[in-house]
Amino acid sequence: MIKCRRKVLKLRQEDLAAKINISRSYLSAIENKKVLNINLKYLISLSEALNVDIRKLLKWFLDR
Repeated sequence: MIKCRRKVLKLRQEDLAAKINISRSYLSAIENKKVLNINLKYLISLSEALNVDIRKLLKWFLDR
């Protein structure tokens, strides 16, 4: 979901990562659901940066 939305917005991983103040490699891990615990602050930042409802993003993250 994150990767797809990022591509729709024509953002590179580097751009989105910089926008929410995380590393590109950490964003990649989030996109690939390799992060087990994510800080709520980052989920909120992703939600805002991608213009996605936080509830959808949280559901996507929890559905493994």
